[in-house]
Amino acid sequence: MDVTNKNKTVVLGFAGWETAAYSHNCQLDQSTMLVYCQDELDQSKGVSNSTTYVIDATDLTNLQYKRSFTNNERAITHNNMLRGGKHFSANYCSGLRMFDISNVDDIRETGFFDTQPDCWGLSWDGAWGAYAFPNSCTVVVSDQNRGE
Repeated sequence: MDVTNKNKTVVLGFAGWETAAYSHNCQLDQSTMLVYCQDELDQSKGVSNSTTYVIDATDLTNLQYKRSFTNNERAITHNNMLRGGKHFSANYCSGLRMFDISNVDDIRETGFFDTQPDCWGLSWDGAWGAYAFPNSCTVVVSDQNRGE
């Protein structure tokens, strides 16, 4: 969106994926112009594992779906954050998931912290927010049930 004139916003481009349902959190990696999107309701379209969708935003008038990736955990994705070639994803029952996204063609999970070890599957319990502090190795995950 071009919001230069707030009284006359302009849609520059639009992109989606086959199972798009409700993506309320997307993060742009300015160094690669790739957008990482979480879809909280893609399970309604048959997706059972927490999945992140990648959009190429090099040309804002011609956004292109690039790929998706998952850690093969049955969970709902929620919020994500990018910092220094890393993707931090809050995935409700499967907790905070960390991925190395320095090579978009070879994205790998590098770690996780499960805030709700007694929770599994497609439930809105557990981790729902992640924040990676700039210039730090500190990552915070918020859990809506335990407040961690």
